[in-house]
Amino acid sequence: MDSTKQILRKRWDSVKHFPDLPNFPHHVHVGSEVNVELGQTRSALEFLDFMESELRNESSADFGR
Repeated sequence: MDSTKQILRKRWDSVKHFPDLPNFPHHVHVGSEVNVELGQTRSALEFLDFMESELRNESSADFGR
């Protein structure tokens, strides 16, 4: 969520409510609950690497404002 806890940024999910996704049940809600993208299973280390990259990209975007 964003810093105000009002806007969803990304939420990883494995609840079985999108059975038509190719990698069911793994999916990610991006920006809102209704915007769903493919997700994947990650180890804890893979997830930490991913989050580091996301935060670095976000920080770079904020710096350019």
